[in-house]
Amino acid sequence: MADRVLKLDVTIVYKNSPRSNAKVRMKTYRHKAIDEIIAATSRALHIPEKSEILHVGFGGCFKDAFKLKYKL
Repeated sequence: MADRVLKLDVTIVYKNSPRSNAKVRMKTYRHKAIDEIIAATSRALHIPEKSEILHVGFGGCFKDAFKLKYKL
């Protein structure tokens, strides 16, 4: 029997540069396994290579929480 993989919404909050005043951005991937996200390169994720990842959240509730926290 094949292993079942739980596929949730994955939300990544990042900023494009390490500067303190860099713009914070959020990207949500729907119905993806975390293994697919980790194995993918930053180009496949459409996130610049030099970006700094601030938070990663699994599930739909993190999108709303990150919007409040980072004022997006």
